[in-house]
Parts: sequence; C-alpha cells; structure tokens
Amino acid sequence: MMPQGRSPTGTTLPSSMPSGDLARALMDVVVPASAAIPAGATGTTAGAGAPAAVNARQPLRNASATIPNPQVAKALMTLLDAASDDMVQAREHIVAWYASAMERVSGGYQRYVQVVLGVLGVVVAGLLNADTVAIVRALSTDTALRNALVTEAQEYTRAQVSGAPLSAAAQEKRTKADAELCKLRLPLGWGAGLDHSGSGWLGRMVGWFLTARAISLGAPSWFDLLHTLMRARSALKPEEASPQA
Repeated sequence: MMPQGRSPTGTTLPSSMPSGDLARALMDVVVPASAAIPAGATGTTAGAGAPAAVNARQPLRNASATIPNPQVAKALMTLLDAASDDMVQAREHIVAWYASAMERVSGGYQRYVQVVLGVLGVVVAGLLNADTVAIVRALSTDTALRNALVTEAQEYTRAQVSGAPLSAAAQEKRTKADAELCKLRLPLGWGAGLDHSGSGWLGRMVGWFLTARAISLGAPSWFDLLHTLMRARSALKPEEASPQA
C-alpha cells in the first residue's frame, strides 16, 4: 500500500504518483476539458507518433503562459514547443523534466540528511566518548573482546537476514556474547583511566570525528558491509573448506 500524506486542509493525499500520470494530470489541470476546448491531456495516451484527434498544444501553451510561477510556465511552454504537435512526445518531455527535477531534489535531500547525521554523530560521539581509534586499538589487541563482538555481530546479522526469531541455542549464544562484552568492557563511555593530556584529547577528537563520519553514512550502508564481511568470513572458515584427500 502506498504511504499517505495529509494536505494543509486535512485531505489525505498519496505521497507519490507515477510520473506519467502526473504529467497527464498537470496538462489537464492547466487546460481543463470544456465543450469548446479539449483537455490539455488530449492525445497523450495514443501510440507514439500517432496524430491526436484534436490538437491541444496551442490551448495548452496559451494557458501555460498564465501560470503564476514564471519559471514553471517558461519550462512547460518550452517542452510543448519542442514536441511540436505530438502530444505523446509532449507528455514524455514533461515526464523527463519531472524525473530530472526529482532526482536533483533527492540529491539535495540526501546531502542535507548527511549533514544532519554528521552533526548528530559528533554530539553522540562526544557524549558517549565513542572513540573509533580507541575501539580499533582494543579490538586489535584483545582477542577475547574481538571474538565476543564478532559473535554478537554474526548472530545479529543472521537474525536480520532470516527475519525469523532466534532459536533457543542461538539466543543463548547471543546472551553469552552480550555478557562477555559487558565483562570485557568495550572502550566506550566516560570512565576512569582516560588520558586527559593534550595529545590524549587530540586523539580522542580524531576518534570522535571518525565515529561521526561513520554515523553519517547511515545504518543500511554499515549493515550491508557487515553482512558482506560475515559471508566472506564464513566462506574462509577452515572447517568449511573442501576436505583434504
């Protein structure tokens, strides 16, 4: 089911619609059908290159000039002129124009979201002292901590991919991994023993920046990467290799 939106007047509206339908609706809104004038969408459903029964281009062009937004009016008239008397092609031009505009809007929105996530990442990293450098250093030197984190990541990934509830054995394995992580203490948070010297704060800020950058990429990107790494690791397990002769 298509998600719904709500207009300022309280009317429930669809959040999106096919670009072809939008183009025909736009042409019909600009030139509504009447007894004397055909609708602006006249002939847009004919086969490509087929002549329309009634040429609606000129009435549509005349009405487009009265659109309050001059940029939209100019763009629509240009698209209609480029299509000559072929209303099917006119609709296709409007579809392409709309798709291009939405692509630019989507790109701008994605950049805005990344900036917001980056700012939130810095705040979260600072509040939790989520230092990527310290975490990497701990995982590279502490085998028990690394194994517990890998087990937790494997069970989480398996549960997300399958979509089914964890079995009793898998749930027990994950619970043990959680307990092991808590006991080994991943370097996260503000505890005793932190280096408060100038170099310590500089290294910590670099770690916060890396954490914020990782957060700005979004969870789906990291989940896909985690899934890929887990599959690669499983493929390289010695017990899964072909049996020796």
